[in-house]
Order: sequence, then C-alpha cells, then structure tokens
Amino acid sequence: MDAYQRLIPEVSTSWPGMGIGLAASVDRVRKVVVAVALGQPAISLEQGLGFASRSEWQQWCRDDPVIAAGNAFAFADIYDFTYGLNELEGGNAVAIQYWRLALSNLEDVANSLFNGYSVASISQPICMTAELAMKGALIHLGDDPAELAKGRIGHRHSVLAERLAKACAPVTTRY
Repeated sequence: MDAYQRLIPEVSTSWPGMGIGLAASVDRVRKVVVAVALGQPAISLEQGLGFASRSEWQQWCRDDPVIAAGNAFAFADIYDFTYGLNELEGGNAVAIQYWRLALSNLEDVANSLFNGYSVASISQPICMTAELAMKGALIHLGDDPAELAKGRIGHRHSVLAERLAKACAPVTTRY
C-alpha cells in the first residue's frame, strides 16, 4: 500500500476501492466499499461493513440472526463478484466485459441508494445489473452475444432468466 501511494499520491483521498455494493437490514441500507486486498488478509465482517464492533453490527441487524445471515451473504457476494472477475481473466473477454458493466451498474445502485434516490432513477441501473449479469453468464456458457442482443431477447429479463436456467439445468437421462 505504501508503494502504491508513492506511485499515486492522491490515493489516500480518492481511492475508490475495488468495487461497491450494499448490505441491508430491513429498511436500512449500508454502502459497502470492497477493499483492495493484498496477500491473504483476514477480513472482518463487521469491519468490512463499516461497523466499529460486532455488537454494533448485530444491533444494526436488529439482533436478528436471519438478517445477520443475509448481511453476511451479501458481504461475501460483493467480494466474490468483485474479486471473482479477476479470476476469470484470460476467459471469455465478452462475458467478462458484460460482468464488469454489471458491476459498474451495481455500484451506481449502491451509490444512489446510499445517497437518497427516487424509484424512477434507481430502476434502470437495477435492471441493467440483472440483464448484464445474466447475459455475461449466458455468453460464458457459450451463448452468442449477437443473438442475445436481438429484439426477441434484448432487455427481456424473463427470457434471459429462462435461457440461463435451461443452460444451467442438469442433463437427465431417461431409461
């Protein structure tokens, strides 16, 4: 980190992290900035979510283990999605591009929800996150990007979801 800061001095005031996501507790939303992790650090759930202690985080979760579990999974998903893209480098470049665009839209959602929003302004990046993530998965599984852009599929989430479910469904053999 010190070497990086020597290369780019403004990092201490402008570094956005690896990505941005959200964790929620019923009607409370918390913006989560995915840290730049060097080596194999241990990441504390409550610190990663921006809380000073585990008890403060548990209170925010209303001392409800179901809400806390949802938060933990959201936190893990944010890190998996952000860092998982690096693991795919060298794979299908078009799929990775779609997933990076999905991550960018997810960051827009996180920033908007955290700073206040209107339903109309937040719907578009939510829909784009879902669409781009599904298209990235379909392309990764071998689907044709040009086919996914055509009017029959285009922005239709239900068609994309059905297509993705079929592509991921286990093959069964009848005897």
